[in-house]
Amino acid sequence: MNAHTSRHGFADFAARFVASFFILWAPFFSFSAFRGHPIPVTGMATAALFFAVAALVASLAMGREPGWRRVAIFTLLVLVFLDLQWPALEAVVLVPGAALILTLFWLIREHLAVILATVFATVFASSVLMPRADTVR
Repeated sequence: MNAHTSRHGFADFAARFVASFFILWAPFFSFSAFRGHPIPVTGMATAALFFAVAALVASLAMGREPGWRRVAIFTLLVLVFLDLQWPALEAVVLVPGAALILTLFWLIREHLAVILATVFATVFASSVLMPRADTVR
């Protein structure tokens, strides 16, 4: 394994980890910060550690190659995100949505981890930086 391959492998793992973490963390943070369920800092840190471990497990389970395992795990994580963010979504919407997401993720599988890391880090950052809709006048 040369230095370039090693660097690429680390960058790929980092993208998988960051994407997994923010997909899992964003709904929890949104729920605790904006829906009237404040959690103390120690609780937030404990939850972040829990989600980091879950993201680590998911990242390792995806494997090094951008194949079906990676696509399937990211699809499941995004479906959990959608279900937590919009609980009103019914199976009637989620099942065809899952098929569409799975198809899209398969088409962009080579860059999926980087794309999802960017998207969900942005979702998290916007939830931190932008005020709640009910506080804007």
